[in-house]
Amino acid sequence: MPSISRSAIAATPWSLRERTGSTMSVRAGCLFVALILVADIVTKAIVESSISIGQSIVVIPGFFSLVSVRNPGGAFGVLASLGEPWGKVFFVSAATFTVVLLGWFIRELPESERVHRAALFAVIAGAIGNVIDRLVYGEVVDFLDFYVGTSHWPAFNVADIAITVGVTLLVIMSFLGARGSRHVDPAS
Repeated sequence: MPSISRSAIAATPWSLRERTGSTMSVRAGCLFVALILVADIVTKAIVESSISIGQSIVVIPGFFSLVSVRNPGGAFGVLASLGEPWGKVFFVSAATFTVVLLGWFIRELPESERVHRAALFAVIAGAIGNVIDRLVYGEVVDFLDFYVGTSHWPAFNVADIAITVGVTLLVIMSFLGARGSRHVDPAS
């Protein structure tokens, strides 16, 4: 049986060996995903057990309420009209593809790219959290409702926050990277 050297294992992006310094290993990323998923699942369970669908509990009058709503579609209810089973099949398939693709991106990123890796792990956690809802309920459980007067932002959940924060970080990092790459080499 062929043996694999320790240095070969340590050099692979998927190495689970503990690292020192300022890096984000796959192990740390998986723990990050697990923490987000626990927060998402627990908050949704609390909402499920204490707020009826369609009910609203005002937390900050004129600004924030806890609600219990279901979203059969994507972000902002997009493609909600697909219905069962096509909506579930489409969104679960799209999320699964996204998780696999982002996992590949993480594998290709050096561990020292901790902000990029954390952002990708956050998006993965959010996608998994919403897939769990689709598999269990056939739709996503949303409960955070921000509004001013009668103008409401679409309700969302912890998984949506993870996706939004992850994507926002990736966009910011891409602008910062593009900005840094504008330097012209005078030798060329």
